[in-house]
Amino acid sequence: MDVSKERLDVAVRPSGEFFSEANDKRAVGRLVKRLSALNCTRVVVEASGGYEIVMVAALCAASLPVVVVNPRWGRDFAKSIGWLEKTDHLDAKLLALYAERAELKAQQLPDEATRQLRELCARRMDLLEMIDAERNRLEHATSGVRHEIVSHIDYLRKRLKRIERDIDGAVRRSEVWRHKEQLMDSVTGVGPTLRANVLAWLPKLGN
Repeated sequence: MDVSKERLDVAVRPSGEFFSEANDKRAVGRLVKRLSALNCTRVVVEASGGYEIVMVAALCAASLPVVVVNPRWGRDFAKSIGWLEKTDHLDAKLLALYAERAELKAQQLPDEATRQLRELCARRMDLLEMIDAERNRLEHATSGVRHEIVSHIDYLRKRLKRIERDIDGAVRRSEVWRHKEQLMDSVTGVGPTLRANVLAWLPKLGN
């Protein structure tokens, strides 16, 4: 399945069937029913900046074996078989071929707490990038806008502290996360930011 902001393109193997749906909740419901009827052994979806989340959640809820793959894997697979053309239609066909040939394991959707922690960690990175961008603007700013930029940096720093408190609170509310955090805290050089990101993006750590 090739996922974009507006559309879901689906290619099926070995039948060669191809169809598309809009990327919205109503269309996703229709698509899940259609895929369930096909008795799919594997549904491969490329990570696409979050546009795949609703689709993947619906597939997991329907107990369909979904695998979210890194887009680079698909590109490397395409190069290995000499597949150079690229359209949404062809990308879906390529992913279907990849799903058929590669040894991929279906995955479980992260629980709500993990998804929220990921969002907080991602937002923290957004704020850091915005602060860096404003600092760079400040270096070349004239007196007319310097006060505005400095005020914005101060505001972003306050938001950053709030996000970091939210991240710390989310970790402390979970007994499992607290235990894992304590283990990582015993490693020299591992600070709270790294610990939170590891808990968010590597939930199987320690299992």
